[in-house]
Amino acid sequence: MSSLVLATHEDLADARRQVRSDRGAVETIDVRLPWLTNPEQAQAERMLLRLYSDCACGWSAGAFLVVIVGSLLVLGIPELWMRAAAGFVLATLGALAAKSVGLGWSRRRLVTLLDRLGGAPASSR
Repeated sequence: MSSLVLATHEDLADARRQVRSDRGAVETIDVRLPWLTNPEQAQAERMLLRLYSDCACGWSAGAFLVVIVGSLLVLGIPELWMRAAAGFVLATLGALAAKSVGLGWSRRRLVTLLDRLGGAPASSR
């Protein structure tokens, strides 16, 4: 685990590059951007930490449950155990797809937040 300090536009650019390649694990985030107020810095720290540690488990769990229940109810396979097995395979694939989408969405939100944090007036850059 590492610590992330954001104090300059260069720090934000480095963080954006890192997020686009591999966001990695961050234990603490310290936002010291001079154009943000203290409450804005604290809010940014909370939001960034949440996005950095997002694993998209909620997306995959939701997809797994929806697909497994749906396949048990809808699949036209007569034997329950075969429906359950097919449902499990489909649900696992759906969960993997949902996790990928969730991680991509989280990464996009993280990059957008880093871009917004860098939106200082030209005089403070």
